[in-house]
Amino acid sequence: MRALPVGLANTLVDLSVLNLLILTGAFEGTAGRAIANVAAFGAGATNSYYWNDRFVFRTSHGWEPRRLLSFLGVSVAGLLTNTAVFLFLAAQLSHVLPSTLLALNAAKVAAAGLSFSSTYLLYRSVVFRTVPGVVQPRSLGLRRPRLQSAWSGRPATIGAVLLIAAVALAVRLPLISFKSGDYNHFLSPWYDYIRAHGYLSAMGDGFTNYSPPYIYLLGAAAYAPLAKLAAIKWLSITFDFGLATAVLLAVRQRYSNRWIGLGAFGATLFTPTVVLNGALWGQCDAFYTLFLILAVVFASRKKPALAMLMLGTALSIKLQAVFLVPLFVLLTLSGAVRLRHWLILPSTYLVAIAPAWLLGRSFTELLTTYSDQANHYKQLTIDAPTVYQWFPDAPVAYPGIAVAGLATAVVCMLAWRRGVSTYPGALVALSLAFVLLLPLLLPRMHERYFYPADVLSLLYAFYFPKRAFLPVIVVSVSVLSYWPSLFGAPPVPMPVLPVFLIMALGVVLRDLFGLPRYIASQLEGSLIAPYPVRASGETRG
Repeated sequence: MRALPVGLANTLVDLSVLNLLILTGAFEGTAGRAIANVAAFGAGATNSYYWNDRFVFRTSHGWEPRRLLSFLGVSVAGLLTNTAVFLFLAAQLSHVLPSTLLALNAAKVAAAGLSFSSTYLLYRSVVFRTVPGVVQPRSLGLRRPRLQSAWSGRPATIGAVLLIAAVALAVRLPLISFKSGDYNHFLSPWYDYIRAHGYLSAMGDGFTNYSPPYIYLLGAAAYAPLAKLAAIKWLSITFDFGLATAVLLAVRQRYSNRWIGLGAFGATLFTPTVVLNGALWGQCDAFYTLFLILAVVFASRKKPALAMLMLGTALSIKLQAVFLVPLFVLLTLSGAVRLRHWLILPSTYLVAIAPAWLLGRSFTELLTTYSDQANHYKQLTIDAPTVYQWFPDAPVAYPGIAVAGLATAVVCMLAWRRGVSTYPGALVALSLAFVLLLPLLLPRMHERYFYPADVLSLLYAFYFPKRAFLPVIVVSVSVLSYWPSLFGAPPVPMPVLPVFLIMALGVVLRDLFGLPRYIASQLEGSLIAPYPVRASGETRG
């Protein structure tokens, strides 16, 4: 309870300094408000340190350098979160509230309330924590010494997560105002349709050729207290954080050190295509990709039903999740996935479309959503860095599908014969191989269809650090392929890009088949044991 009056006092100091600075007229615009907020937050934090030390936690250590440094680290994380929320809410509330000053104060109070709980937890667990066996000073009364709990070693982890999240949001905030062609032609009209017809009525109409799960969430975002563009972008940014969490879980299977997992969490959030795809473009590729990563995670943990549920969910969101299906064909051949588990895929899709059907949308239309999407574009490549950049007008669409299928079958056969699919790390390697191979050879691909390859190449680099150059290649190619849709003429000739993806695919295939022992030797410390290898002639009981 002692924390509450101190928190209110800090907020009062923070608000007072902010208002004084704003009223001088010298802190206008986003940059000026940010500077004023930093100064106000600093004044409140200084007040917070004194009273937390003397009154709330009663440690009475004064201005000890080590304690000050830890306090500074926690406060910087709080400052980034506070500033990001303050600037965002101030921009939104200025269109709703009668005066700018009132909007700034309301935004500040909301930002302070959001950061209070997290900073208090870190102050208690990191800055002012009780050291085992050390009696605290008696200046304000003796506290009984206590032993640290099993959780007490984790506050630094929480602080790191908050810091990464705050910086990731700060990077994304300036991009939210960008309006892409897809926003103008698709996302914005869909949003308007939902608002005009009402949520339930719109979900029962066929006003979009997108699969229902994303439209359900877009409809919910349409009723958020945000501007249209911001609501759409924040939905995509939320998917980014879900994707980063899925990658963290995948990396934690390889390493027990949680800091490596946090590194993967941060690396995912700052991957250029992840930032551009969501915050700038407003796309939802992170939505289905996070379920693809979870499918690999559960397959590694020998939970085939959950793995197929994740794959089915991804397929219910976007057809491009089919790029990972060959991995589960392999797992079926090796005995890790049973035939009955494949029933989960259509069942998941039926559950996903059921609300739209019950609200009045045609069942046939819902079943043929993906076929309609496939027939919508006729070009061999829509800015995608595929082999069709070399002959974009040749009549080779159907032969291209056959070649892609044949190449996938060859990879599956080689993997099954050599048994590499039994290693957890090989699941990551095979997943990357398939999500590179299929969009590279299939016609009518968009540039965003390499999004799973971007993320899986990053995960591959964490599993095999000597391959850290792979995500650099794959992500760089994707960024360059995004260029025409977002910014205009590409800075490099598009036919050059597939060459680099073929090189990246060659490295992964060489690791799998040319150096099979490399995969196994690099995973000796893996936390998940490999699947038992079943001989090709052995039958399943």
